[in-house]
Amino acid sequence: MPLPAPKKRKLSHSPVSDEDDIWSGFSSEPNEGEQDGTSFGNDENESDEDAEISLVTSVDEDASDRSFERNTLTEVIQDGNESIDELVSEDVDEDHGNAMAEDIEELDTLQGTAANGIGHADTQARHTIHRAVDRSNSTSRKVEKRAIRTLHLAGNPGSNILKLQIEELLDRIRPSHGKTEVTIESTLKSLKAIIESITNSDSVPILKAEEEMMKFNKVRVPFPDPRPARDAQYKLQYARPAAINVVGSYTLKIGSALDKTIIDLVVVMPSLLFQDKDYLDFRYFYRRAYYLASLAAGIREADYENLALRFQYLHDNTLLPVLVAEPRTENGVRHRSGADYMIRIIPSTPDTLFPISRTMPNKKCIRGDSESTPFYNASLRLDAAILPYLKLIHSVSAKSDVFKDACLLGRTWLRQRGFGSSIAMGGFGNFEWAALMAILLQDDLPRGVTKLSHGFDSFQLFKATLQFLASRDLTKQPIWYQYSDGAMPTRSARPMFFDGLRGINILYKMDTSSYKAFRHEARTTIRMFGDSKENPFEAAFILKNDVPALRYDAIIELRPRPSDLDQVYSILSRSLGDRMSLIKVGISAQADQLLAWIPADIPRREDEDSGIQIGLVFNPINVNRLIDHGPLAEDPEGSARFRQFWGDKAELRRFKDGSVRESLVWSSKDHVSITEQIIRLVLSRHMGVETAESVIFHGTRLGRIVPGGEQQTATAFKGIMTAFETLSNDIRGLDNLPLAIRQITATDSQLRYSSIDAPLYGSTKQMTSPASVIIQFEGSGRWPDDLEAIQRGWRLDPERLFVRALGEYDFVVRIKKEFTRAGRRNRESSNGGEFKNLRLQQKVDPEKVGYNPIGAFLGELEEVYGDAVVFFCDEYRGDIIAGLWSPHTTKRKWKVHLDYSSLPRHGDGDDVGDVEINKESILGDIARLGGNMIEKIEMKNE
Repeated sequence: MPLPAPKKRKLSHSPVSDEDDIWSGFSSEPNEGEQDGTSFGNDENESDEDAEISLVTSVDEDASDRSFERNTLTEVIQDGNESIDELVSEDVDEDHGNAMAEDIEELDTLQGTAANGIGHADTQARHTIHRAVDRSNSTSRKVEKRAIRTLHLAGNPGSNILKLQIEELLDRIRPSHGKTEVTIESTLKSLKAIIESITNSDSVPILKAEEEMMKFNKVRVPFPDPRPARDAQYKLQYARPAAINVVGSYTLKIGSALDKTIIDLVVVMPSLLFQDKDYLDFRYFYRRAYYLASLAAGIREADYENLALRFQYLHDNTLLPVLVAEPRTENGVRHRSGADYMIRIIPSTPDTLFPISRTMPNKKCIRGDSESTPFYNASLRLDAAILPYLKLIHSVSAKSDVFKDACLLGRTWLRQRGFGSSIAMGGFGNFEWAALMAILLQDDLPRGVTKLSHGFDSFQLFKATLQFLASRDLTKQPIWYQYSDGAMPTRSARPMFFDGLRGINILYKMDTSSYKAFRHEARTTIRMFGDSKENPFEAAFILKNDVPALRYDAIIELRPRPSDLDQVYSILSRSLGDRMSLIKVGISAQADQLLAWIPADIPRREDEDSGIQIGLVFNPINVNRLIDHGPLAEDPEGSARFRQFWGDKAELRRFKDGSVRESLVWSSKDHVSITEQIIRLVLSRHMGVETAESVIFHGTRLGRIVPGGEQQTATAFKGIMTAFETLSNDIRGLDNLPLAIRQITATDSQLRYSSIDAPLYGSTKQMTSPASVIIQFEGSGRWPDDLEAIQRGWRLDPERLFVRALGEYDFVVRIKKEFTRAGRRNRESSNGGEFKNLRLQQKVDPEKVGYNPIGAFLGELEEVYGDAVVFFCDEYRGDIIAGLWSPHTTKRKWKVHLDYSSLPRHGDGDDVGDVEINKESILGDIARLGGNMIEKIEMKNE
């Protein structure tokens, strides 16, 4: 049957005044007999050093307190004239009215005083602590210890510059109320009125309801996979919502001014639409999808001209489609004053619809599955936890003035690193950051979790939260907050921060690889904050680090997309081991672009043919290791597992220490890197030959272009390192040196395993450039103290020690001093009485910048006479050019075309017709080429 159309209603274009509260009236009256709903906000962009000990008093709320909260909530929701801020403020006042233990109150006072004293003087906080100790008993001593630990945890921004930079950043990213916000508020009021005007529908069988929705309203119900069975007997219907609330970053004012404005509008579905067993076998999600389609049909019928409607998955979760409404555009021009914003309409349920005990992570809610369904259960519970999280975050922000700024810093840090609430962006975004930080500010944390102080400033609160996430491994040490019913596992396959009051694991969208990537970035940032020599502001909050090609050393692509990404990560992490610092499965430069489709289309799914990309960060110490050591031969079980994983590649080898181990030997001679060899081997063995052959490696082309780049290991440097060791031994073995040699240091990149090209050194290889070495001689007490005496006296000159005797050359060309580099420097330094900058400005001829007459002269000589003469020259002093006649020029048969001037030899027999080089003629030509540069030319006597 067709969905009853709502009353025609256009969205109001008139702006609201500042006095008109947008949130007033956003809780509609529920129908008679219905249970009241709750609401919650997610924003799209909301997106072991384990040594934490805390002494925290747990304050449990009894059943009567919870009942009182629910009754208060019911009354507020029924009152259509009260705003969300008023709703939450009552709970805040109620929390303030609860009596708390004296030591907790005293701890808050001391922590606030101590935190305020950070950056001014540590003594102020310590004096405050000591005064508290003087007037209290052993309880105060416990408080003192906790305050000291709080001081240590809070840290210090490090410098006034960092504080000023953070304040400037916050001023730029804090949300403001402008023309766009006025337009948004007007649109929200009109949209709320349209939703309230949609009439109820009759109960219809599920398949018939889907057909009629498409036939009469041109809206296809976005059922999740698997679709409802054709023989399903339960029925679907639409009823007026129990409540409509604006939630998320927009209403909490923790959204960044740099991000696109996204408003979450939560529509609470009435309880009468559901049955007790609807949490099983996707039945809740089928009813939710039909309710969302009914909203889309009603809104489009009422206001088709101004709003463009699309379906989209909430944070990439295919179980939770939402309706996205944006201002309609024509030829790139938006209606509604050009405002750029997006409204997400999210169906929700009352928090009491399904008991928390039925949707725990260890429960199985899909019949036929052999294991628990934690992701399914968390997705179902998320809809019910909407308003409770809104209340939590609002109450914390009311107690702490800097909570919102700390959320903005966290949002900025996450965005710069490509993290977000969507599964493709890691599953940890702005909502997760705000919710987790709000819980860490509570007084009733479990033992072993350090409470954050309300006295922290925004940067200290941000840093303390990041320190918690970096230092505690939530897969090995899961946190169960306010949950004590039943056995709690001490380890988890995925990160676990379970919020027992709201019944959801906050980190349920994070898999193992994304969680490790998140902790890797968090630890890196914490180390930057601990470096007192550098200002970490730019690296932490300004620089973008979300481009995969710049973030990872190599990227591999698998086609088609594997169905089990956890299996891919398990195989790669086990095979690569400590060769990698990080393995991130599922990276994309367009991770923030969620799938969307118009209501009449078939729901879009991830394209399996698109493949999956995996980012690798190398451990430079181990990435090119040639041999991997496995278990000892005496360990039969370990050896069996090793051979089962590696197959025929595993082999037994005896090592120098006498041990016999299972081993893997990789080739360094192929043009394929060791990393690629390992990946192709394990994928071929465990996922099929086709998968292994389809692997595409990105980021390794440079290594293939550079000679030896793929396998530039220590072996490539062995020859030159051996030669350096021989040279060092020969120099140290010299006798009759005036001073002993203290140290010989290699300074060239070729001698430090860091040159781009592998050194070409050997009996048949010629080095392209020499490797530099520094020789340091020992000091002596016999040196005079007077500087002039030192300059006049004998000094140890390496050139005098190792210079070649000029008599060994055939001729020597002496260059005038004024043309040498050393001579020009001496002439400039002799012009005393002038400042260096003035001398440079007045006497530097721009035409002589880079001018090297000796080098140009030597180059011309080598070009003209290089076949007949071998030239030698000191690059620095440059006052001598020596030469040796080539041996093949002494005697040869005469021919017409010779490269040099020649003279006939006088002889008999076989020597008739022989010629030799005309040395005097060539030297004369050299003198003419040199011109006034030549001081004289000396020839060796025959």
